[in-house]
Amino acid sequence: TRSLRTPNSWPVAALSGLCFSAMAASWGGYLFASNVIAAHCGICLLFDFDFGILYKAYSTFFVVGMSLACKVPVVSYAPFKTLEQLPPLGLFLLMQVLAIVRQIRRRKLRLGGIAGEYIFGAVGIGAIAVLYPLADFAPLSGRVHAILGATAQKTGNPLVDSVSEHRPTSEDAYLKYLHYAGYLGYAGFSVLIVAAAPKFPSMASLFALLLGVATRLFSMRMSRLLILMGPSTSVLAGVALGWSFHQLLSAPGRRLLFGGSLPEGKLMRLFHSWPVCLIKVVAFGALLLPFRDYCDEFYNDSKKLVRSMSHPQIMSKKGGKIIDDIREAYFWLQANTAPDARILSWWDYGYQISGIANRTTLADGNTWNMEHIGLIGRALTSPLSEGHIIARHLADYVLVWNKDVGKSSHMARIANSVFPGHCQEKTCDQYGTFRDGTPTRMMRESLIWNLIRDRSPEFGHLYQPVFENDKVRIARILNIDEESKAWAGNPANYLCDAPGSWYCPGQYPPKLRQVMGWEQSEDNDEAARHLEAYEERVERQRTEAPPPHADDIPEGSYRNSCQGCRREGADRKILSCHGCKAPGHSSMASRLDLGTCSGRTVDNIKGELQCHPLPNAPNIPPGGYANSCLGCSISDKGGDKLICTHCSTADGARQRSSIRWSSCNSGRIDNNNGNLVCLDSPNAPDIPPGGYQGSCSGCSVHRKTTTKEEGGGEAILRCEFCSAANGAQAPSEIRLSQCPAPGKLQNNDGTLTCERR
Repeated sequence: TRSLRTPNSWPVAALSGLCFSAMAASWGGYLFASNVIAAHCGICLLFDFDFGILYKAYSTFFVVGMSLACKVPVVSYAPFKTLEQLPPLGLFLLMQVLAIVRQIRRRKLRLGGIAGEYIFGAVGIGAIAVLYPLADFAPLSGRVHAILGATAQKTGNPLVDSVSEHRPTSEDAYLKYLHYAGYLGYAGFSVLIVAAAPKFPSMASLFALLLGVATRLFSMRMSRLLILMGPSTSVLAGVALGWSFHQLLSAPGRRLLFGGSLPEGKLMRLFHSWPVCLIKVVAFGALLLPFRDYCDEFYNDSKKLVRSMSHPQIMSKKGGKIIDDIREAYFWLQANTAPDARILSWWDYGYQISGIANRTTLADGNTWNMEHIGLIGRALTSPLSEGHIIARHLADYVLVWNKDVGKSSHMARIANSVFPGHCQEKTCDQYGTFRDGTPTRMMRESLIWNLIRDRSPEFGHLYQPVFENDKVRIARILNIDEESKAWAGNPANYLCDAPGSWYCPGQYPPKLRQVMGWEQSEDNDEAARHLEAYEERVERQRTEAPPPHADDIPEGSYRNSCQGCRREGADRKILSCHGCKAPGHSSMASRLDLGTCSGRTVDNIKGELQCHPLPNAPNIPPGGYANSCLGCSISDKGGDKLICTHCSTADGARQRSSIRWSSCNSGRIDNNNGNLVCLDSPNAPDIPPGGYQGSCSGCSVHRKTTTKEEGGGEAILRCEFCSAANGAQAPSEIRLSQCPAPGKLQNNDGTLTCERR
């Protein structure tokens, strides 16, 4: 915006272009920067700001920035070929057209009685109509789809969906990373809007507002984009602080020291009067003391955050013991493998392997080649012999973390998106574990499972375990193809963008291309065996695929998440499904006796067929539980018990729960992870002290007599609702004589106990 300040400020845009090119060389956020600048310039054009200033500044920025950015090998001509980078180019071309039209109008050029700008416009539109179909524009990237789609973690691209940083940003994250500056940013945003009223904001103010809105919206979509909030928050927080300084000290201070004429209007004259100015200055001084404390807290928290983010840890501490397994594995690689050793691992660990172990890795966090990531996923999730044929041409060792068993379902889905048929359907449901933790056949046969969990006899013929601890497994790939290794390591086979360039992507060796079917070879027996094994597996998976639903199955939500459902039994009252999906697990077969449903529909609850619960009775007490519990009614016996047959749990299951609602004096009944609980039921004022008060409610002390002649009786503490570890509540009582001083009354998993010291 500095280049837009005056008609002679436009050369500053060259510095902006230089900074933009440096950004393009170091980080992908240059896409965001170029589009925000283009959007700002476009809005300024729509609202008729000075075209001459905008034209010179934006054209200078675009020419300098893009020409230098295109020199970065990984960027190249992407700004002119990808859809997400076309808006800046389109605006640049539009501004050139507008500049030419203005020149034509200024010189009043005419041809055959027709104004020159109309002729130019017609020629331009015709040229665009002819050239656009011939252009080869790349589609929107997966990350852009994630930002613009319905949800950033359900884009349809399994590689993008597998990245945890693509989840929406929580409000706690804004407070953690922006601290008090985030609140000041909102204040600065409001100041810019109010200060501009009733006029339109200036070009500088408009850019700050646009940047604030864009960064907030994008960061809400994807947690990794929270970093974009840094510049906008700094600008807007500075606006808020500057405005406060001006209103409370600078302006009133000058008024008190030098006087001056008062503005028009009774209210404005009062606002700038001597007493009010004095009050402002005093208020500013009073605010400085707490403001300093806030600044110290902000500074200290920022230092801690910088230290934690700039020093990522692969070591942890648990129970006073340092967990050093990951570093040990990387140091083992460095000390016990050849310098030219290649490590096959998932891309999450690529930077650590290359940076700590100093060994070549096949992929890292900057590898967004979908086909290559898919090939690695296929090697790790294919049956042992099939995956080994791929691995022996790619690497010397394979490294996996124990947690890779859980994330390997992502590997299988990514592999299947690149190599259709790797799984029988796109979600790779047959690759994973069942609810009881046992693996499916496809997972049990994979390299991931054999290296981490149970090793088959075949594993020892293909891989040799060389390192193992609680977190990491490393195995040497036996019988590697030395010819492929030599070919891939030969610089003559690199695809450098220019002689002597640092950007030199490698190529797959010819034998691997033949194995994958990308090249034909009549005398490569290994490629023929691999293709035969792959086609045999694909055909087996096709025949094992569940059949379609039978026509006579009952209605219910299970139809969308279960497969191959049909009626069985002599009376056709058994509903049997080939597989029902459960969150985080593979589908399992499930059966249900329809006679127990009494005509109700059927649901799939965590992979289990269940009758849809009855609706809640009309006479149940109010409470938040009614939103997540069904089948709720008041017990016929005594009428003091609330029973719900289906209360939802945090993991999507349903369970039966009950509570003595008549004892809940607060009247606030809710569902806590499938358990009916009473919230904030008051305790009697005379109950003894103890830690139990934090998790028990409805507590009181009463006397229990043992004989008719006994006048007083023994004091007993009774609590109607004591919380247990599973989230449920239960009544509990204890004789106070069992806990004399210095004993402390505590709640131990829903039971009142005495803690003796």
